[in-house]
Amino acid sequence: MLDIRLSDCQASRPAPTVHFHLPATAPVILSAYFAISSLRTTHEFLFGALAELVDNARDAEATRIDIYTEQKPELRGGYTLCFLDDGTGMDPSEATHVIQFGKSSKRSPESTQIGQYGNGLKSGSMRIGKDFILFTKKENKMTCLFLSRTFHEEEAIDEVIVPLPTWNCQTKQPITDNPEKFAIETELIYKYSPFKSEAQVMEQFKKIEGDSGTLVIIYNLKLMDNHETELDVTSDPQDILMAGTPLEGVKPERRSFRAYAAVLYIDPRMRIFIQGVKVRTKRLSCCLYKPRMYRYTSTRFKTRAEQEVKKADHLAKVAEEKAREAESKARALELKLGGDLAREARALLRKAQDAAVMLRREADMKKRIQEAKQRALKEPKELCFIFGVNIAQRELDGMFVHNCSRLIKMYEKVGPQLEGGMACGGVVGVVDVPYLVLEPTHNKQDFADNKEYRHLLRAMGDHLAQYWKDIGIAQKGIVKFWDEFGYLSANWNQPPSSEVRYKRRRAMEIPITIQCDKCLKWRTLPFQIQAVDKVYPDSWVCSMNPDGTQDRCDALEQKPNLPVGTLKKDTKSTEDKQKQLTEKIRQQQEKLEAMQKTTTVRSSADLKNLPLEVGTRPAAETQAPRTSEKLQRPRSPPLPTMIKNAPSRPPISKPPPLSKKPTPIQIQKPAPTPPPRPTLAKKEEVSKGRTSAVKAAPPPPKPAPPTPRTAVAKPPARPTTPRGPPARTAQITDSYLLSFKDKGLLVEVKVNKEWFTGRVTAVEAGKQGMRWKVKFDYVPTTTTPRDRWVLKNSEDVRLMRPPSPESQTPDTLQGNEEEEEEGAAARRMEPDTTQPAPSRETTESLVTMMRTFLRYFFPPNFQIPKEDVNSMSAEELVAFPMKEYFQQYEVGLQSLCNSYQTRADARTRVVEEKSNSAEARLREAEEKLQKLRTNIVALLQKVQEGLLGNRTGVFSCSFKVKRGDRPEEWRKDKGLLVEVKVNKEWFTGRVTAVEAGKQGMRWKVKFDYVPTTTTPRDRWVLKNSEDVRLMRPPSPESQTPDTLQGNEEEEEEGAAARRMEPDTTQPAPSRETTESLVTMMRTFLRYFFPPNFRIPKEDVNSMSAEELVAFPMKEYFQQYEVGLQSLCNSYQTRADARTRVVEEKSNSAEARLREAEEKLQKLRTNIVALLQKVQEDIDINTDDELDAYIEDLLTKGD
Repeated sequence: MLDIRLSDCQASRPAPTVHFHLPATAPVILSAYFAISSLRTTHEFLFGALAELVDNARDAEATRIDIYTEQKPELRGGYTLCFLDDGTGMDPSEATHVIQFGKSSKRSPESTQIGQYGNGLKSGSMRIGKDFILFTKKENKMTCLFLSRTFHEEEAIDEVIVPLPTWNCQTKQPITDNPEKFAIETELIYKYSPFKSEAQVMEQFKKIEGDSGTLVIIYNLKLMDNHETELDVTSDPQDILMAGTPLEGVKPERRSFRAYAAVLYIDPRMRIFIQGVKVRTKRLSCCLYKPRMYRYTSTRFKTRAEQEVKKADHLAKVAEEKAREAESKARALELKLGGDLAREARALLRKAQDAAVMLRREADMKKRIQEAKQRALKEPKELCFIFGVNIAQRELDGMFVHNCSRLIKMYEKVGPQLEGGMACGGVVGVVDVPYLVLEPTHNKQDFADNKEYRHLLRAMGDHLAQYWKDIGIAQKGIVKFWDEFGYLSANWNQPPSSEVRYKRRRAMEIPITIQCDKCLKWRTLPFQIQAVDKVYPDSWVCSMNPDGTQDRCDALEQKPNLPVGTLKKDTKSTEDKQKQLTEKIRQQQEKLEAMQKTTTVRSSADLKNLPLEVGTRPAAETQAPRTSEKLQRPRSPPLPTMIKNAPSRPPISKPPPLSKKPTPIQIQKPAPTPPPRPTLAKKEEVSKGRTSAVKAAPPPPKPAPPTPRTAVAKPPARPTTPRGPPARTAQITDSYLLSFKDKGLLVEVKVNKEWFTGRVTAVEAGKQGMRWKVKFDYVPTTTTPRDRWVLKNSEDVRLMRPPSPESQTPDTLQGNEEEEEEGAAARRMEPDTTQPAPSRETTESLVTMMRTFLRYFFPPNFQIPKEDVNSMSAEELVAFPMKEYFQQYEVGLQSLCNSYQTRADARTRVVEEKSNSAEARLREAEEKLQKLRTNIVALLQKVQEGLLGNRTGVFSCSFKVKRGDRPEEWRKDKGLLVEVKVNKEWFTGRVTAVEAGKQGMRWKVKFDYVPTTTTPRDRWVLKNSEDVRLMRPPSPESQTPDTLQGNEEEEEEGAAARRMEPDTTQPAPSRETTESLVTMMRTFLRYFFPPNFRIPKEDVNSMSAEELVAFPMKEYFQQYEVGLQSLCNSYQTRADARTRVVEEKSNSAEARLREAEEKLQKLRTNIVALLQKVQEDIDINTDDELDAYIEDLLTKGD
């Protein structure tokens, strides 16, 4: 019994309490209303929600789906979004499963269908709108399913009520056992849906033309803050666009649903129509240059297979229990009956035994399935990677990862593409991953096991590098390769040239692959020169194929014959192995010789006999840093010749453990050397003060008394060279060793009047002095290189605060192998316990400030949701992708600045009509004036001699004077700002010369900017040509620029978060994590540092964790917004200046128009007066009458 209080459909009568009975399995009831509400948050990518409904049509074996909108001004959003397919449809019981949470009949390991979770229809529709209604036909039954959040909210119902009425397709009569329930369901539909009567509902069923199919209508669409829908259906009447998405910097599949639907499936077998126009779906593997397939096998993908094994094991155990129970019952019944041979007893026993046998067979079968899946768990999984070059649009590159033919991830950069260079640029990869290998998330926009997905991307990166080697583009020249296909610009994002020869070259390499509109088979067309620019119709069928073997629908589809490549692992040759072995032998021999050159010191008397140049550094502290330094910096610059030939200090043996007896000290034996030179010794501390240091200086000091744990070593002799004295060699060696310590220093370098932070990665001695190679943390790649050689003592270089010895974590923005090794070595160092670590409260405050910074400057459309920042831990913040964050922020800032130029252009449209009208009227007046003058001259020449002839001569003379003014009028055209159409593109320029040609007036236009490779700098054009137009005048209005992010609420949130007490139940972040947070915080402050801030920018480099916590963030944000406002105002000022120039041109055109009209009117008046003197009875009142009269006189001739 279900008791639901419903509002009556008519407002005039009171709301009754409706009681009706429903069976326990009725589809009308769902679990709870909050479950429906939560579905709308599943899809962050809106097109992914639309794709869910397209997936349902594909799984229903539909051959066509229409996605269109219908205008409904009375609904929220103003229109409904409809999905109509010709699939198998659903009967009432199947419609019940559709609306139940997590109910799916497609869930099986071997299934090739996309849906697996049973939530696609609900999550997709609830993300797009608030309500949806579904109409479906199958087996002569018409079923309507209605799910409305509006209904539940207005009726305040917690349980979800889903009306599900059914009609007969032939008779249109209800199919129900409970008329009262049917009446209530239809009443709800008529009240809360857009269809208010049964006739309107039947009209929707008529749209399903076949015997089966489904129509889903979503309405009351979600709105954005500007009260517009998230989907833009007006800008392009043939597409559905993502509202508010900029044209630049966004992939077409993220902006256009037509582009996204074209690549949604790896092997499209369904026609998709958007707004009535067919989508040209693509098979990516057939759209690439030199495609190649690589087979990849791995045993790493186990998560999904292990889940299937556990599931099969559970089912096998359950079946085994059932079989044992049935067998036990059969045996018990047999014992109970004993020798009873009655017919009924035998039948009962046989029935029990048959049931036991059947359950035993089922248990054995499930046991075999479990064993097979267990064996398959150890078997490697095979995937096929397909790579090819996108020569049509090279900027659209990356990996397309599909799951059961459905696109999950697109434009994923892997391997060499992550480095951002031209290597592997333009290469597209395609892979289809089955469910048994990787399982997608519920929204089908990612994979559930992130670890295994990253392993897949690494594998694709390795194979991508192999493909790049196999096709040999780098060997022939990357720039030359792209030039061959029409990519003549250095800008990577510029489209290729549209010249015929380049189009033909691209068409020759990639044959056209098109899908038959009838049989849905893919056909590859042979290359034809005349078909390079041919546009094929949407209704293309196999009979139109010029290939005679593939011009019938019953012909088999040809599978792509792709060459197969193999991944070749780098193996060392015999010569390389021999060199490596020789090098190891040489190193061991040097160590052995160094150990033989040691002397045992047993007393202080032995120490006095030693040379003065000794050092007491322990061997472990002397040799270990050198060894580690050599391993950490494999890319060190080559040594100078005299340093390279000088022998290095041999290793010193490790000191023995501490004992009560004095231990003999190992001293290196002196070799015959020149007189001792001053050496540089460094004072070092040894634990518990047991180690002392001896400093060598020019005056010989007394040797320090030996201690049980002190090792004294004598530097080896340095051989003399004929090029210079030994002292010079030693001086260079010491200076080089000192400079070698500069590696890893944090510095700032001034480039183009801006300071950029970086790290010293290499040191070398040059002619002007010591040079550093600095690798920058982050720079605008378009203007500044990633690294640069600078002089150490230059004014453009300054040291930052040196890194603490506890943690030398490399920057998160940049990094290479050297920095990773340095970071690893630094983490292995023992922390300095003399320096107090930042307190837990300080670290928590740093984490809170970091979150506030990330939220305040958060760029739009970033890969990580903004809401996730609030829950990030310290370790997650350290691993935050700052490089992508800064790049996305710059894209948003550039888009903001570009919007001012766009708005300025939009304002000029207001003046455009006025300017164009003035120009048109000016041309018309000049034409009339010229025509009138010509007619008058012709007329007066036909008039007889006499008094009128004399007057005619006077008039003709004056007319010639006026004709002489034409060059002066031409000169006024010089300097005009115009736009000229060249190669289907408009370019701005200025008129520099004017001349009269056979076809009319000609202008010589000098362009402001054109691609010099395709278009000349200037060009002669006809003044009245359609390819020439005056630039639009501006409007005087100005608009206030917007800010990108930030408001007082976020600042208050940050302040409240800083006042919160830290959670002491969680382990405190490590010291290295805190140091990394401090480094990241400094980087953020420097990157967004506002001009004229009261704290100098240089002081940020030396701020401690406590000083950063006390940083005045509110004032910082305010000053940043002032600077951003100033930047936006500068763009606005430039736009206003351009607008004023256009207005001046418009005013000049209007002034010339008024002058021409005055001349025309004066000439007309003089002509009328002249004619009236010749013939007094002439009565001319209008300009048209005057023109007609003159034309009539010229026609008659007398």
